Amino acid sequence: MLDCGPPVQWADVAGQGPLKAALEEELVWPLLRPPAYPGSPHPPRTVLLFGPRGAGKALLGRCLATQLGATLLRLRGATLAAPGPAEGARLLQAAFAAARCRPPAVLLISELDALLSARDDGAAAAGALQAPLLACLDGGCGAGADGVLVIGTTSRPAALDEATRRRFSLRFYVALPDGPARGQILQRALAQQGCVLSERELAALVQGTQGFSGGELGHLCQQAAAGAGLPGLQRPLSYKDLEAALTKVGPRASPKDLDSYVEWDKMYGSGH
Repeated sequence: MLDCGPPVQWADVAGQGPLKAALEEELVWPLLRPPAYPGSPHPPRTVLLFGPRGAGKALLGRCLATQLGATLLRLRGATLAAPGPAEGARLLQAAFAAARCRPPAVLLISELDALLSARDDGAAAAGALQAPLLACLDGGCGAGADGVLVIGTTSRPAALDEATRRRFSLRFYVALPDGPARGQILQRALAQQGCVLSERELAALVQGTQGFSGGELGHLCQQAAAGAGLPGLQRPLSYKDLEAALTKVGPRASPKDLDSYVEWDKMYGSGH
């Protein structure tokens, strides 16, 4: 539950310039410098990050914790739903209680949709956890929990009903990385494999990975290393290795999926 990973700065998140600016202006600054005069509105205490799998929602959550100087506690919706409704509810309540005891704290709940009733796999525990989740959000993010920020992430925003959706005062779309961001992600991942591409090779790889998420770009580099048989990096990874990996690794999000995110963002997103 307690995340002790290294701090994540804005520069560690490739691309997403407008989104990072919106998060800083609408979330980080109000929380770090809350208005002092009586009757002023409370800073937001809940934010939903939605978008394709691997787009960097959890990384942004970690970055927000770093910017706020907050303790980070992480939960996965599927992990909460797995042991059954009673144990899942207990774990959820314990996480909110732990966050309140460690202010300032960020509670990051990934795969939020796994706790809700509209599940494709019909998980029985999922719907049973919706009521405890809403109760925790109401009790853990009120006036008495000024030191807690709750971040929910999902790749299935349409699964959120109105009651859940309106508990999150800010809702931001985390889109797939654009060309320059893909180049940055690839350079970082390849540097870990001891691979340095020419500008022409990198440009070709960026072009060939349109529609990839950051997670899929990382998987592409891992697949290239595995396909080349380089567990100990006996030789540097080459562009040909990456070309071969591209025949086996592709983007998961379809154009239809991406269109649905854009439409949901227009209807319910905070905009940026």
